[in-house]
Amino acid sequence: MAELSSTLLKEIFETAPDAIVLVDMGGQIVAVNRQTEVLFGWERDKLQGQPVEFLIPVRFQEGHAQKRATYSEQPVIRPMGQPLSLYAQRADGTEVPVDIMLSPVLMDGRSLVMAVVRDATRSRAMLVRIEEQVEQLTGLREIDQAIASTFDHRITIGVVLDQTLRLLPVDAAAVHLVDPQTLRLQFAGGRGFRTRAIERAELRVGLGVIGRSLRERRVLWADLTDAETLFVRQDLLREEGFRCYCCAPLIIKGQVIGALEVFSRQQLDPYDDRFKFLESLAGQAAIGIDAVRTFTELQCVADELSYAYDATLEGWASALELRDEETTGHCLRVVDHSVKLAAQAGLPKEQMVHLRRGALLHDIGKMAIPDAVLLKPGLLTEEEWVVMRRHSEYGYSFIKGITFLQPAADVIYCHHEHWDGSGYPRGLKAEEIPLMARIFAVSDVWDALLSDRPYRRAWSEDQARDHIRSQSGKYLDPRMVDAFLTLV
Repeated sequence: MAELSSTLLKEIFETAPDAIVLVDMGGQIVAVNRQTEVLFGWERDKLQGQPVEFLIPVRFQEGHAQKRATYSEQPVIRPMGQPLSLYAQRADGTEVPVDIMLSPVLMDGRSLVMAVVRDATRSRAMLVRIEEQVEQLTGLREIDQAIASTFDHRITIGVVLDQTLRLLPVDAAAVHLVDPQTLRLQFAGGRGFRTRAIERAELRVGLGVIGRSLRERRVLWADLTDAETLFVRQDLLREEGFRCYCCAPLIIKGQVIGALEVFSRQQLDPYDDRFKFLESLAGQAAIGIDAVRTFTELQCVADELSYAYDATLEGWASALELRDEETTGHCLRVVDHSVKLAAQAGLPKEQMVHLRRGALLHDIGKMAIPDAVLLKPGLLTEEEWVVMRRHSEYGYSFIKGITFLQPAADVIYCHHEHWDGSGYPRGLKAEEIPLMARIFAVSDVWDALLSDRPYRRAWSEDQARDHIRSQSGKYLDPRMVDAFLTLV
């Protein structure tokens, strides 16, 4: 039974798929199996009796290369069961990455160390590839963050170019965008160039390697040292010394919008898996540029709508002034004063537009006041004042159903409310009155005092200042009065 076990163990030792090296405690090789000869290229007779450094040189043990693990001077006394990843040396002098597992064995009363050595070439390559893919995902993530955080395509392009140089073995990269009006490619950004020749180049869509790449909508490689290569920017080659070139089109929604180019001063392997990532970078660049363009277009549409709204409001205000001649120019003047006072008082910028619209339309309710009251040349009776005071309610009813004007309703509805609660239509008091209405009220009084009316001449600025100061804490917000007097 013992003889059978010995034979079986010997057969397992010899037929193991990994190299097995038995080393004594002094670091000498005692025995090796058949796979050791295959892995290292040495016959076993040559290996037996050699120090372990014969297969694992000290320079490898010390980890002289970045990816080589540190290995003690006497590896056989490392903790048992701890895997080692380092490099070994074959008989022909070439290096091979190996993974080694150590374990103690007892043979004929001798304490030995059994080293199971596995060729790690494939696993190391897979690990490197995984690390590259993680780096690529990190790069794409940074581009995504740039797209999400900015509406400036120059920033997005800059991040794309930075990641291109970081993740690909190239010397320079550039992005060109198609100008649909001139059908030319315009330089949009570059990294890694020694001169500005890339910026000076005139590129027509359809010419050269880049033109072919855009026409065929695929990544194209070019050996720039080949005389038959159709590369139209010869001055760029002379000044930069490039030898290899690759172009990836930027395509979004089926439309070619530009190109991502990479250049190298050394020959490159177009079959290198890393260059498959160039297409992903181009795709991200296209998404980022399109996002900015879409936002810009939407912003332009929004601006045009906003301008149209404001023009319409000014038209309404002008229509009211045509009906009520005594207020000619009043709306635009009071808008100007209100905006300046709002800035002085620290009104948030996003509310400025609503204040402006409310100021334009503050008297729009007068459209519903009968001519006999509105156009009366003299002073109004008490009954007529009751009618006139309803203009703020009328104005509010006009605009309350218009969504974009609802934030401006406070000015229209409340600009005749008084700080002491004596105003109309609701008798609001102090800070119950909306801030925009309190700002506007000061400007409205100022302009009214400086304007001629049928029942009195315009006041001087000094008189108007004194009157506004006297109304602080009565009709007008004291803080707004102080701010206004500082302003004027």
